[in-house]
Amino acid sequence: MTNIAVAPMFAPRKLSDLELLMASILWGPSGAGKTTLAATAPGAKLWLMFDPGGCDSIRNRDDIYVMDFTGMPDSIAEKFKEGDAFGIKKFLAEHPDVETIVFDSVTMFGEMALRYGIKNAAASQTYAKAP
Repeated sequence: MTNIAVAPMFAPRKLSDLELLMASILWGPSGAGKTTLAATAPGAKLWLMFDPGGCDSIRNRDDIYVMDFTGMPDSIAEKFKEGDAFGIKKFLAEHPDVETIVFDSVTMFGEMALRYGIKNAAASQTYAKAP
């Protein structure tokens, strides 16, 4: 039998010693329990709220920080292209207890971005008049 040297990063170790990262999308009809389920994720959570009625089921939790974007103009969608949009990176650096980020809801944000994109595109169009 031949012994093979294994780089330390590939050496067997306990699963509990690994840092586990997970990305999920919870999709379903309103009232199905998506928000409640997301609130059970590990550690403190940073909740990026776009859904006007989205935080009713988590209102009494003390492990959730909320950045409330409900009622904001559609143009805020553009700001998410910035390097540290709304100081989120800074907030996370200052709050190492945050293990989970919840974007509630992608559908509401998508609608906001679409409205902004259509409005922006329409404003930049020049229409030639027929002679």
